Amino acid sequence: WVVIAYLVTVAALLLTVGRIADVLGRKHVWATGLAVFTVSSALCGAAPSLGSLVAFRALQGVGSAGTMAVSPAMLVAAFPREQRGRALGMNAVIVGLGVSLGPPLGGVITGHLGWRWIFYVNIPLGVLGVIASLRVLPREKSPTREPIDWLGAVLLAAGLGALTGGLSFGAELGWTSAPLVGCMAIAAVSLTALVVHVRRAQYPLVDPRLWGSRVFASASASLLLGFIATFAVAVFMPFYFEQ
Repeated sequence: WVVIAYLVTVAALLLTVGRIADVLGRKHVWATGLAVFTVSSALCGAAPSLGSLVAFRALQGVGSAGTMAVSPAMLVAAFPREQRGRALGMNAVIVGLGVSLGPPLGGVITGHLGWRWIFYVNIPLGVLGVIASLRVLPREKSPTREPIDWLGAVLLAAGLGALTGGLSFGAELGWTSAPLVGCMAIAAVSLTALVVHVRRAQYPLVDPRLWGSRVFASASASLLLGFIATFAVAVFMPFYFEQ
């Protein structure tokens, strides 16, 4: 639950937070997300019980969604067209280094200082990041005034949350158990309703016309496969070594 609560929250909120950033401005959403992540890291480190740790990890996922949803768009806006590929590539390299160095560094910290310091190390970095964001990042001149598709946001959160949670606990609960079947049913109904809704909504959470582009669709599919390969290793290897 400590791992899954974070991932389910990010999956449920990522697109919605990105849409909120279009309306309110990316700088505010980024800085707020980073602040929430920093505060929740402190709460995770000081958690008095397993239940509170899981709850604070979910809150940490809310903050992480705020930063993950807007960082690529902020990079694209900050660099001229001829430099955007290099900027996005540098960002991908840093993300890859973080994914690679995180587990062994976390193991060293856990072994010598205890598991709470995995969260405490985020605090000074987060504070510096928030200060730098408020002082350095420019304010957007013309954020969109289109309304937020709250119905689409609810359907997306329910669908992806139920799907992610169901797949995560299927082996533990049993693939034919009532809770698992219920999660899959909620996911199927919510995501199907979402597809119908975005085709009819005036300002949908996700523009279905994007999927008409073969470049966008194939790139998204490739990215999905890449993340599956990368994060499957990052999530499961610690449990493998423990056993």
